[in-house]
Amino acid sequence: MNQSIFGLYWADTGKNLLKEFDGEPLSKSGMGLVRHANMPAWLRKLLGMLLTVKALPIHSKTMKELIEVGIGYQSLEQFTDCVNHLNEVREGILKKMEEEHIDLLLGPVMPFPSIEESVTNLFAMASIYTFIWNALDMPAGVVRFGKEGGKLIDQMDTQNDNFLEMAKNAVPASIGLPINVQVIGKPFQEELVLRLLCELEDCYNKQARVVPKLSNGASNGITTS
Repeated sequence: MNQSIFGLYWADTGKNLLKEFDGEPLSKSGMGLVRHANMPAWLRKLLGMLLTVKALPIHSKTMKELIEVGIGYQSLEQFTDCVNHLNEVREGILKKMEEEHIDLLLGPVMPFPSIEESVTNLFAMASIYTFIWNALDMPAGVVRFGKEGGKLIDQMDTQNDNFLEMAKNAVPASIGLPINVQVIGKPFQEELVLRLLCELEDCYNKQARVVPKLSNGASNGITTS
């Protein structure tokens, strides 16, 4: 899935991306994307090979997949297969939502909490959690709905991947920072997405606490905040 999405954005080996960034002020994560786009294909292949060597401290399957994106397609057939795959994914999601009578999806914005600015350029590709919906042409929005407490850091499974281990080590610095949620809707349902975003924002800002009562007057233990 990642390969199909990133593959479309990098089908021209990043030329259009560089054109869009030309003359624009860049954040550190943006600089990482530009460096990636400027990296020659032979160097990406070499780095991808090195990232598979478990004896090296840079070993990372995740990073290998990302670094090799943008090498470019060798044929129109490869590009067409990529487009068809994304269309199939989109239709599959919409069909499932219809079958289950689901109007909106609620999901994370990033695979981990906020990280230190000094390493954001290394994690630019983690934005897949948000721009996947752009690629699938489905409206989505993000809103704050909590704070990082740091209580579950030890439970983060890095899968023996140095890239994910680096993200885990950066999490303690994010304690107290906002945690956002993402709302995704069906095509042409932007107003429904915005409505839920507003409801969630209002709920969070008011620090609402709702405890529904059962018929006998007792609490059912359900709370939202």
